Amino acid sequence: MKRELVFRISSAAGIQLRTVQRLKQIGILTTKRGFRESPNGDRFMVLEVQGAQVSDEELWNQVSEIQGILSLAHAGDLEAKKVQPAEDKATKAKPEFVPESGEAAIRDRMLIFSLLSRYPRLDGRFNEILTAIPPESRRERAIELGRGFGGYLARQVKPDKAPTKLSDAMTDLLIPALSPMTTLRLDGNALLIGDNRIDLKGKGHREETCDFLKGTITGLLETYELASLFIGHECRNASQGESCVFSFRQRPEVA
Repeated sequence: MKRELVFRISSAAGIQLRTVQRLKQIGILTTKRGFRESPNGDRFMVLEVQGAQVSDEELWNQVSEIQGILSLAHAGDLEAKKVQPAEDKATKAKPEFVPESGEAAIRDRMLIFSLLSRYPRLDGRFNEILTAIPPESRRERAIELGRGFGGYLARQVKPDKAPTKLSDAMTDLLIPALSPMTTLRLDGNALLIGDNRIDLKGKGHREETCDFLKGTITGLLETYELASLFIGHECRNASQGESCVFSFRQRPEVA
């Protein structure tokens, strides 16, 4: 039975062939392919396929490494819109499309997995994800994605003994998790971040990077019920030295 797969993309060069080849590896054959573009410039690749029936998560795991693919959308988001073949640019359709459509939990899990697959160098992928989010929502979404990212990252770091206070959390959890993707230093109860592998090289520092790291720290600490150690953060510009400053208390608050 034929069905339609829709992917949000950041670039189109060679992306169709790479996606078709990856899908074929899991028993999905592509019978028709094309591109669409929304009025605000968002781009999508639409494939008509047949073959194996797989879950969205399995599908995403198969294609998330392809450069230029941002996320998996759903055929229902393009209802009543005619697929435009890639070769026919003269009559290219321009359907309306809401960025980051699809069921939220599945969508976020896919985005988080795609970031984890690139850890510790997140810059290119993080930037691709941000461009698909409306500007007014980017800082909030960066925190949300960072929190989920931190929760999964805690499973990889996995201290030998569960931390119970700030010193243990820093030594056994936060520093091992953050140091591969940031240059950091401790200053009393503060963690200061300098260079990082999240901002795009040569493009300056972004507030969304601090927000993502804030969420990551929260997710890491929540795994061990230590979220109350984290009491605030500050985002700075390049002229102020460290880009992000995160403040903590010595021991978790007692409920």
